[in-house]
Amino acid sequence: MVETPDSCGRCGIPPAPGSWLAAAIDSMEGRMSALSIRRDRSPRMLRKLAKGESDARIARRILAIASALDGVSREEAAQSAGMDRQTLRDWVIRYNEHGLDGASTVSR
Repeated sequence: MVETPDSCGRCGIPPAPGSWLAAAIDSMEGRMSALSIRRDRSPRMLRKLAKGESDARIARRILAIASALDGVSREEAAQSAGMDRQTLRDWVIRYNEHGLDGASTVSR
C-alpha cells in the first residue's frame, strides 16, 4: 500500500476533515488552519480606534488585526506591526476572547 498525505498510513482511509488525525497530519506537514478573527468591528472601525489609542504598542496590535481582517496575509500584517506571525496569533486569540481589552498589555 502506498501512503498518501491524506491517508492515515495504516488503512489508507483519509481522516475526517476537522478530526484530530487530520489536524495532526496538517501539523506534521507544516500546514496550519487559519485562526478566525471576530468580526464585531470592521477593519475600518479598528483603524479609527487605533488612531485614537495613546499607547503605540496597542495601536500597532489593533492595526495588525485590522489588516488581517482585510485579507492581508498574517505574515505581512504581523511585519507591518513589528511583530512575528506567532505573536500576532497570540494577540488575535486575546482579541477574540476579550475584544479590544485583549489588545492591551498582559501583566505577568
